[in-house]
Amino acid sequence: MIINLFDGVEHTFQQDPAIVSGLQAFLDQVWRNRPLFIEEEDRRTSSQPFLTFGNGMIKARNYVGFIQYNDLHINIYPRVFHNADSFTPGLAIRHVLKWLSYSSRIHFPLSEADLGPATLDDWLESFIFLFARLTKNLVNTNPHFAYEEIMEELSFVRGRIAMGEYTRQNLATSRWHKIHCIHNPFIYDNLFNRVIKYTARLLLNHTRDKRNIELLSDILFTLDEVSDVPCTGMDCDKIQVSRLYPDMDKVRELCRIFLHHQHIQLPEGLSVNLCMLLPMELIFEQYIAGFLESHFPEYRSRSQAADKYLAETKDLRAAPVFLMKHDILLPGRWVIDTKYKFRIQDDSDKFGIHQGDMYQMLAYCLKRNMQKGMLLYPAHSSIDAVNNIQSYKIDADAFSAAIHAVSIDITETDLHKFDQLQKEKFIQVMKIE
Repeated sequence: MIINLFDGVEHTFQQDPAIVSGLQAFLDQVWRNRPLFIEEEDRRTSSQPFLTFGNGMIKARNYVGFIQYNDLHINIYPRVFHNADSFTPGLAIRHVLKWLSYSSRIHFPLSEADLGPATLDDWLESFIFLFARLTKNLVNTNPHFAYEEIMEELSFVRGRIAMGEYTRQNLATSRWHKIHCIHNPFIYDNLFNRVIKYTARLLLNHTRDKRNIELLSDILFTLDEVSDVPCTGMDCDKIQVSRLYPDMDKVRELCRIFLHHQHIQLPEGLSVNLCMLLPMELIFEQYIAGFLESHFPEYRSRSQAADKYLAETKDLRAAPVFLMKHDILLPGRWVIDTKYKFRIQDDSDKFGIHQGDMYQMLAYCLKRNMQKGMLLYPAHSSIDAVNNIQSYKIDADAFSAAIHAVSIDITETDLHKFDQLQKEKFIQVMKIE
């Protein structure tokens, strides 16, 4: 069963309670064990933050990606495409990869990958394709040999003698002429290749795409001489990669992510579940920051600026407290706080803006002595969406500031001109007075 969701939008979900309970337990485990390819990830709770369930409904929070749980396959796409005329799953996936390419805090190895002419309309199949294409090229053009420590019984000394094993197993049994030795041969059957082979076989069990099957089968054929052994995400941490081989590092990280996000159950036969979910809130923030830094260097943009405290204690120590961390600071121009929220029309003049966000922005402007602050939201296509600019003036005897709520469209129908078209939209935002 395939379910396609948009983050933040409810969807009918009529499933057996046992399936819902099992899915929640699986996602809890993924949340606790997932690798930290995202900086400063919130781990204060052991309960998964990906999905909510209730009253026959399912709702994805601010995460996009896929969940493969037994026979249930869930795709989650960015809400900015909800009700959009131009939406196709493949276009949404390409957009997420494009946004990720500007991120400095999400260490995702496929962020600069290109699906090329691929027409895959499924998260899992897309990730498998990118992994398989990169890995096939690596194992065919740059086969990896490595020095790897092994212990084996020989008739002569090679390397160093493993005295403990030799004493227990050979001297004690009058097999003194056989010697346990530890040495480091330069071998093809090494940990890196074993991890690749195991990951490729794992993904081969999940893909239904003919091209992915061919790519993964080619990888397994090339690695035929490599041992077929189970591997885990922790095995990837043991692999040493030179900076001279960036593709090898990408493949290792992809294997690490896939293996950390798998869950094997053996109650009634082998069942391997997979999950990969990325936080849209952080993707949006990092995309805005990265795009400004790349295309508007004159603004001297600073992401996560954290060099000032909001207050200090009123005592002799005068200790600084409440460190401020701005999403984006353009010195002398703007304090920008990105909000991956969706403004909805209401009966007040707040236009979907949270009062706490206004307080926060006012504190930033006051402490920075800046007269312009911006709450930056993604534009979306819902019927009751608010995408226009809302400006508010805050006056006090000794200070005044203008705070603007702005929505920016981060989608394009022509990805070949993505940077050019997006730059024009950013210019319009920066012109606001």
